[in-house]
Amino acid sequence: MQRSVIVIGGGAAGALAALAARRSGAHVVLVRRSPGATALSSGTFDFAHGLDADGRPLSVGAAARLLARTRPDHPYARLGASLGDVLQEAARLLVDALAPLHVRGSTPEGRNLRLATPFGTTRRAAFAQGSIARGDLDTLPGSALVGLVGVEGSAVFDARATAEGLLRKGIACVPLAIAHPLPPAAELPDLARSLDSPSGRASFATRVRIAAAQARATHVLLPTAGTVDPDGLCDELVSSGLAGAAELCGLPPSVPGLRLERALQASLASAGVEVVAAEVARAVVSDARADRLVLADGRELSADAFVLATGRFVGGGVRGEAGLRETIFDLPVRAGGEPARGKPAAELLSREVTDAHAAMRAGVEVDAAMRPADGRGRALLENVFAAGAVVGGADAVADSSGLGVAAATGLVAGRGAAAA
Repeated sequence: MQRSVIVIGGGAAGALAALAARRSGAHVVLVRRSPGATALSSGTFDFAHGLDADGRPLSVGAAARLLARTRPDHPYARLGASLGDVLQEAARLLVDALAPLHVRGSTPEGRNLRLATPFGTTRRAAFAQGSIARGDLDTLPGSALVGLVGVEGSAVFDARATAEGLLRKGIACVPLAIAHPLPPAAELPDLARSLDSPSGRASFATRVRIAAAQARATHVLLPTAGTVDPDGLCDELVSSGLAGAAELCGLPPSVPGLRLERALQASLASAGVEVVAAEVARAVVSDARADRLVLADGRELSADAFVLATGRFVGGGVRGEAGLRETIFDLPVRAGGEPARGKPAAELLSREVTDAHAAMRAGVEVDAAMRPADGRGRALLENVFAAGAVVGGADAVADSSGLGVAAATGLVAGRGAAAA
């Protein structure tokens, strides 16, 4: 008999867990209140990055193994000897699920991409949406001159400030100002939508090509390449004579995040995952097993197994002023390796902004199968699994492992739920 799995959460971790469970033969229902934190997505996917003893960048896999060794509370450490295999499979699942975005990167044993941001800085990422990944700065020839494209009279992007920042990073670049019609107080999504029409894209591409030629720029970086076919615009610019064209990493409100949400929903629909738009009020548990969910509107949903992918603070999976708690199953939360129940949130923050903050690593402790566990690693619920930011031990920003954790834990939790 086909087993049923309910995934709770609308972000990347929930979607990937649902796809993993569906591929394992389960009937899957995904319950989500909202799309998750995709609006914050930069279009890049961190797995792990770091430097070796000589200051050289580590491969993705080596950085993940280092993170697992030095941070025993991190989800990567929970995976033990299977970490390498899980990262390989998680990367394949991610790339396959986001096929319309032409996600590119390297195998976990390869190097991280080096990408430019709108802040004039660079960042490392294992994978990125194709229109962003093609801007890998480590592949630029020494003779390259990069043009940063901005729109005259618009505040959607400060090309001059970005160029100045990248110049300080040793990247030869120049700001390009082009004319392009935008409404007053336009934001980046407005510019992106204007590039979705054939006429808007053709006009924009022509002006970019002329500005680049006048500045003798060989490559261009765009603040956005549209919401529908960003690779198409980049290809059009390259076919017109430029050596390279790519997008910068995204900023909220994120155009790459919009594309990510669309691609995830398309993959869920194609896989036959049923999506229910609802808020979960609580879970009903008996004899160390979850039985059903009670929705905010009074409906009840039952399943053989459940995946908890409700996020941390942004998604609402972990809350509490007088002490942090998990909001659906009332599971214990740990922060910085210590129980967080009863502790005021202020006690979980350090005095200095740059210090490690226990609150940023708060979440549910799990065993190697991603089942919620107690402080000794014993599973608390037989048929409940956790994925993504609700799993404790990872600080997505400080560890640079956010989407890697979502993909790896989603894969393991989804498969575990299908087998439970």
